[in-house]
Amino acid sequence: MFATPRSLYKIFALSEGVTWTLLLGGLAVRAIFGIPPLLLTIIGGLHGFVFLAYGVSAALVGVNNRWGIGRTVLAIALAIIPFATV
Repeated sequence: MFATPRSLYKIFALSEGVTWTLLLGGLAVRAIFGIPPLLLTIIGGLHGFVFLAYGVSAALVGVNNRWGIGRTVLAIALAIIPFATV
């Protein structure tokens, strides 16, 4: 599964988009139906972990593939833009 830095990067990039979607969906459901805040705390924590893991994996791929500093920073910064990692 994590045989190469590239496969690790791909998994975390996709997971970042999925957890972002879950977080937005949870916020919408809470606003409409009033779900307990604990569920959003769990989803938010999961998204935070995946967000940081994506940043680390992007840095690892940048070093492994000998990207320049600009390209590596751009790959990490894409996590800030919603769904840009996908």
